[in-house]
Amino acid sequence: MLLRSSSNTPAALAIPAFILTSAIMLAGCPEAAEAPACANNRIDIGETGVDCGGSCGLCPGEACNGDAICASLNCSDGQCAVATCNDGIRNGLESGIDCGGPCSACMPAPDTTSQADTSPTLDVVQDTMPSSTDVLVPDTAVAPDVAQDSEVHGNSDADTIQAETCSCLAVGQSYRLDLLALTSFDQGEHAVVETLNALWASDIEHGELNVVLEVTAMTSSTVTMRAVAGAQAETSDGVCDIASSLETFVFSRDGCRLGPSTPGTITVYAGTQDHPKYCSTTLPTKHILHIDAAVLEGRLDEACTSIQEGKVSSGVIGKTELGQVCACILVSGAPAEDCGALEPSYGADGPCPGCNDSYQSLTDLITAFGEVSWSCAISGGGPATCLTADFLASRISQTPPACQQPQR
Repeated sequence: MLLRSSSNTPAALAIPAFILTSAIMLAGCPEAAEAPACANNRIDIGETGVDCGGSCGLCPGEACNGDAICASLNCSDGQCAVATCNDGIRNGLESGIDCGGPCSACMPAPDTTSQADTSPTLDVVQDTMPSSTDVLVPDTAVAPDVAQDSEVHGNSDADTIQAETCSCLAVGQSYRLDLLALTSFDQGEHAVVETLNALWASDIEHGELNVVLEVTAMTSSTVTMRAVAGAQAETSDGVCDIASSLETFVFSRDGCRLGPSTPGTITVYAGTQDHPKYCSTTLPTKHILHIDAAVLEGRLDEACTSIQEGKVSSGVIGKTELGQVCACILVSGAPAEDCGALEPSYGADGPCPGCNDSYQSLTDLITAFGEVSWSCAISGGGPATCLTADFLASRISQTPPACQQPQR
């Protein structure tokens, strides 16, 4: 497996598969040593989601019978809830109750010494949180002081109805994934899961992996969304849509709850338009990893600014298709340009035709972590591997424009 440096003269380093996860997750991240486990806004070894799973407590959406067993310390209606800035609990990356980290700065502690310069504060510098994974609180979330005021004066009936029905949802609203993390692969806890999740988390954090969901139609009982992969681009939201990856999902709807959806294809593209991190020149849609027969579900927050508790409850990747996809594996944070330009004449008889020597067969990379049983099947027949995943998404200002340059 190749791990490439992000220096001006990157050199390929062959490293054993069993240490790839640690290398990817820790390389180039000096702050990782400072942030404690379960509170560093990433998926560490032993965790099944961002700062949850394993010893960190149950992830949002998992069944619970008490607050203490949830990573968010909040068990609501039999499921662990997502940490928010108005739940009355110190959780997530907060440094106080509903303040610090991604929330509003905490108020200074009372001055009991009559010396103004000796009162400690709990202010946290917000730029320690990467913006692309800043999903705990939407921009329009209620600030802590407003939340407290609403508890004193009470909410109107209209507010209660709004929260229950998510009537704020409208055609044209778009949501970009902040998290895509496998929860199972090959119908179990395959060893490759941690590495793929670390790669995807890094690519999402640096704006190189984009999946956008746009509301195109809705009724009181259904919501139709188009899902499209995006490439990093110089646009207002930093992404353009790859039109050939377009897919439609129709969700059942119960108030703010969405899904299960009709089965469809999630397309995963990483990199810029000119420098994809996946290379597949022989497939109809180039440079994209397809998760077929995917069924999605999730829950809108009451302001319709995020999709929470998102799940890919089922999905498959075909063996034949996976064998035609190659991947360029870089040190965490290294730009896609370090993969180098694609070479149309490269390796015509090899596993990665039209790519370059930075890419390796994705099947080989995955099976280096353990054999794959291929016990599932794609819709048209043929062996496949099954998977499940979690996702989170935040609303973006507008639907990204179509990519102008053709995918090679």
